[in-house]
Amino acid sequence: MVFPVYAGKAVLLRVFRHATRRWHVEFPRGFAEAGETGAQTAARELTEEVGVPPAVVEPLGTLHTDTGMTSGEVGLFWARIDAPPRPGGGEGIDRVLLADAARLGALLDDGTITDSFTQVAVLKAERRGLPPFGGG
Repeated sequence: MVFPVYAGKAVLLRVFRHATRRWHVEFPRGFAEAGETGAQTAARELTEEVGVPPAVVEPLGTLHTDTGMTSGEVGLFWARIDAPPRPGGGEGIDRVLLADAARLGALLDDGTITDSFTQVAVLKAERRGLPPFGGG
């Protein structure tokens, strides 16, 4: 999972998820290919889903998806992109939303962002003072 930032704003996707049969606002994510590192997966998924390769990728840590049910672990990354996002429209992606720190907080507070990966990545980036929360 990767938390992309463009021009100091978080880059979020509006994605249709079949498991919930709903539209969700979340950061790009996907599965690793054989031999990829977490950072390589984050860069590839960002490029595929946002249409722009990252200029910088930094690890934020990991998330265990549900320790009561599975051993699943997800790598979380923060990335800066230097060109406007331009998603290809595949993978159930409807549109891109850009959000400064205040708007991102509002999307969390009003329940628009319900994806746990996105929520944890926001918390970790905010704690480290990464954009859009600080200078980076």
